[in-house]
Amino acid sequence: MDAQFYTSDVTRITGVKRNRLQVWLDKGWIIPSIQKAQGQGTRNIFSLHDLYIIALFRKLVEIGVPRKFVGMCTQELFKYPLLGLFLTSD
Repeated sequence: MDAQFYTSDVTRITGVKRNRLQVWLDKGWIIPSIQKAQGQGTRNIFSLHDLYIIALFRKLVEIGVPRKFVGMCTQELFKYPLLGLFLTSD
């Protein structure tokens, strides 16, 4: 089974503050690929791939790239696992 990360793990590992992550989730810029919370009592569950995208999102925003633009880019990245780029046998 692949690694699973909860919001507390994401904030600890990536350094993104909880409320900032929630805004990104609300806007649809970040999408948990394992499970999206569906109301009270449910949790977002993120994959390792998601953590890479969140860390990339944070870094791009820190250097001044507009959040809206980064959000559009990350929506595409969620469709294609980054790790797959490095594991091909070409």
